[in-house]
Amino acid sequence: MIIGIFLLIAAWVCAIVFGIIAAIKANNGEYYVYPVAIKFVS
Repeated sequence: MIIGIFLLIAAWVCAIVFGIIAAIKANNGEYYVYPVAIKFVS
């Protein structure tokens, strides 16, 4: 249970950080792909 709580917190922090990075890139007019995103259509 302790490990699950730490994983949940780590996933939450990563989501916040990646969201901020994506927002900065979008504000600069750049295209941003999330690091763990799966490309379903090439």
